[in-house]
Amino acid sequence: MTESSPKYSDIIVIPGARLREVPGEPFFDFPLHIDTDKEWMPTGENGRPQEIVGGDSRLAAVAELFRERYADSERPPLFLSLGNYEALPNPDGSIRRVSRPESMRDKLVGFYGVPAACTEAYHSEPSTYGNADAFFEWTDEFSEKMVGIRGVNVLTNEFHITRTFVMFAHALYSRMHGGADLASVMPEATKRDVESVLAETLADEDAGDARELASVRDLYAPFLEGAPLRIVPLVVEDILADSGNPELVVWADRIRSDALVHKARLYERHGISAYLHEEYKHNHPVK
Repeated sequence: MTESSPKYSDIIVIPGARLREVPGEPFFDFPLHIDTDKEWMPTGENGRPQEIVGGDSRLAAVAELFRERYADSERPPLFLSLGNYEALPNPDGSIRRVSRPESMRDKLVGFYGVPAACTEAYHSEPSTYGNADAFFEWTDEFSEKMVGIRGVNVLTNEFHITRTFVMFAHALYSRMHGGADLASVMPEATKRDVESVLAETLADEDAGDARELASVRDLYAPFLEGAPLRIVPLVVEDILADSGNPELVVWADRIRSDALVHKARLYERHGISAYLHEEYKHNHPVK
């Protein structure tokens, strides 16, 4: 293999997810939803606001994707986990910082059985746009790993997939245009079209997120013409449901029918709309 030969068949990005410690267990838990101090988030059964993240389902989907698509491949894929740090309490009351992407990588290898050579962790700011921006920073820092790569596969949950696509599209546009903000140059008519899609698909709890993603990708296509990379969304629930594994199929159904996930779909759409109007804030509610 020469230096210019492709090292990886594909790059699959896994956006960061919050975690919690499970006493006596060697790996962290990445739950579907977790307590948060973001008071505008939907309230869980314990009466506290819940952030909907779905981390372990992403890792299970990665393992299934590897088994189905790459186990016999001549060149390995790279599963790149992103994210920031989780603040966890110590018994003495002090706080320690735990790397979310490194913990995801370690669990992919040690629990889900993905080969270590196919995994990597990279730190980013704690937001979906931060994940996107960090990915393109990673491509600059490790350009030799991008040889032969023409697309970035972004794997996340269905309720999160369209906002993730939007954030990666904006980060890619910024890279293409010297730091320009797509939200500041996108015509108002296009923004209205996007928001119309967000509103029209919300009521459809069965296929609405898939229709939302398809329509939004079409609306963004003109702004990404000539891009060096394509953004290829991979939906966790689709991978689990298509696996043929009864347990994974049930897992996908459970996520899709989860009451807090249904509520999160609205917040995800609000986040896209706020971003288009340059009102997006990582730690504050979007109206």
